[in-house]
Amino acid sequence: MPRAVAASSTGPAPVGSATVVVACDESGSEGEKLVGGSTDVFAHAGVLIGSDEASEVLRRVRAGTRSPAVEVKANVVLRPQNRRTLTWLLGDAGPLTGRASVFLVDKPLLLTVRLVGLWAAGTADAERAACELHRVLTADADLEPVWAVALDETNGLLRARDLVTARARLEGVRAALTKVLAGLSDASDRLSGEAGTTTVATTTLAALVAGLPASDGGPETDTALGELTGPERSRAPLDPLEPGLVATVLRWAGPAGGGPRRPGGRSGPVELVHDAQSSLTDDRLARVRAAVGEDVSSRVRLRFVDSQLDARVQVADLVAGAARRLAEAALHGRPDPGLLELVAAHVDPTSTWVDERSWALLAPPDDRRGARATGAPVTGDAAQTALRRVTQ
Repeated sequence: MPRAVAASSTGPAPVGSATVVVACDESGSEGEKLVGGSTDVFAHAGVLIGSDEASEVLRRVRAGTRSPAVEVKANVVLRPQNRRTLTWLLGDAGPLTGRASVFLVDKPLLLTVRLVGLWAAGTADAERAACELHRVLTADADLEPVWAVALDETNGLLRARDLVTARARLEGVRAALTKVLAGLSDASDRLSGEAGTTTVATTTLAALVAGLPASDGGPETDTALGELTGPERSRAPLDPLEPGLVATVLRWAGPAGGGPRRPGGRSGPVELVHDAQSSLTDDRLARVRAAVGEDVSSRVRLRFVDSQLDARVQVADLVAGAARRLAEAALHGRPDPGLLELVAAHVDPTSTWVDERSWALLAPPDDRRGARATGAPVTGDAAQTALRRVTQ
């Protein structure tokens, strides 16, 4: 996947007249901080739109919201008095029908998948086990706050940059996970109605505690922690921007057979015009290339631009921001069914999501299924494989 960097949309031209140009942006990115930050949801949007049309869309949005801003943000269109404008933007009568995709990530869930992959890798179907673990613990009012502490400790460990910090964080992770395991065991009677998934969660948690590096501070422990804190840590990223970019590439340039909401099947070149992202280093882009495969990556070109100078990227930013805020509200029990119905038409069915109540509103109309029905993370096969490659 070739990379070009431009200060504005006047940079290198697309590689050919048949090139499909997709504008991209994200919302909710806090790097590798997946819990305890400002957002619990990440969104990556891709919009198939030309520069002139994007400028006209922004003109209408500014007029409808009476906003003088150079860049109109999602918080403006989400104001109650601007609901009509947002409905036009996302709805069937608007400019984006069939031309926008949004990949959603429940960030604490992504951290859970990462955690299980690290220290309970021997668990059968580790991704499913991670999702069941997260679903059981977040659905219980007593277990959820204890689990939140464990995830915070884990996130701190996986973000550590030196062995001293990592050793201290490791003991915090061990204590927190042990407390969660004890709480889950005590809650077995209360959760008896979900005996199957509770057993999976308990088994996975026990495997996690047993799989943690030893607490003796010996060479084996330092070696294990060194893989997290040293240069090799780049092989195991936490930043959801990578799986988000993978999903967007697959949505617009991936193999055929993804369904009406994820058609793929484009054999020609695709250019992604993306808001500048310093976190997308050459090493990370190499992982994205590996995740999507040589056939796809050889046809995709990524170009970074200044969003203030590119109307297409500003439209993608509006879509990502609105979808992220609405999805996060739904995840926390504050859904707006009317707007979520509009967002759902654009949601990538391979999104990293396991909460059943919110997914029932967020899923594309042809993909209304919950995690329990699929027995797996709410991700499609292609993106699930790509997510696995990126997060391992």
